Amino acid sequence: MTIVGNLTKDPELRYRPGGGEAVLRFTVASAPRYYSKAEREYVDGETTFMPCWITSRGSEAANGYLERLAETFRRGDHVIVVGDLVTQAKEALHNSGCRCGLNPPASRSARAM
Repeated sequence: MTIVGNLTKDPELRYRPGGGEAVLRFTVASAPRYYSKAEREYVDGETTFMPCWITSRGSEAANGYLERLAETFRRGDHVIVVGDLVTQAKEALHNSGCRCGLNPPASRSARAM
C-alpha cells in the first residue's frame, strides 16, 4: 500500500523496553485529487488521516535510519509511505494506541518528496 500526503505533526520516536527496538509513529493526511467537470479544474477530495508506524525490529542500522527520519521529518512535510496495512486485535490497542498502521518490512520506507 502506498500513501501520499502530509504529516499532521512531527514524528514521535520511542524505544520498546528490553529489546532496544525503535518505533517511529506519525500520521499522514491524504486527500485524493480529481477533475471536476462542473468546476472545470482539479479539486481535493475528502481527507483521510492514516496513523502509521515503522519498527526497526531491533537492528542498530534500522534504529539509526528511524532516528534520521525523526530528525528530518516535520509537520506539513509531503511524504510517500510504502508498507502493509495491518489491523490489530482489540487487546493490542492498549499497548500501541493505534487501530491500524503501516508496518513496512526493512525493504520498504518513508521518504520526503
